[in-house]
Amino acid sequence: MIDLDLNRVAAPFQWPEIFGRSAPVDVEIGSGKGWFILELAAANPERDFLAVERAGKYHRLCCDRAARRGIANVRLLRTTAEDLLFRLLNEASVENLYVLFPDPWPKKRHHKRRLIKADVVAACLLYTSDAADDSKRVW
Repeated sequence: MIDLDLNRVAAPFQWPEIFGRSAPVDVEIGSGKGWFILELAAANPERDFLAVERAGKYHRLCCDRAARRGIANVRLLRTTAEDLLFRLLNEASVENLYVLFPDPWPKKRHHKRRLIKADVVAACLLYTSDAADDSKRVW
């Protein structure tokens, strides 16, 4: 079960239910084609990884790549960052949160679509475990 079905998983997420074990969890918002998260997951089998992508084409591509490589410690979810942050996560449940290349939406009429806003950044800090500790940061 690499591709998470929101109709079959309870919200907020319980990591042992999703991964079948207890391990530190890292999340990438906007995983795109999956290059970063799949390399990270392959190099760190002792950790679990959740990749979140809203674009169906890239989500499917990432799922296919993870399945072909047989990476067991990654799950992929097709949803928005806001859905993840404001509905699906428990407080302090994520070790590291990665947002690498968010779309800037530079036009004024598109500002509502921007990911990097005060409420989203506050949510990122809320859901990372002990954000005050330098070893656990939002990237």
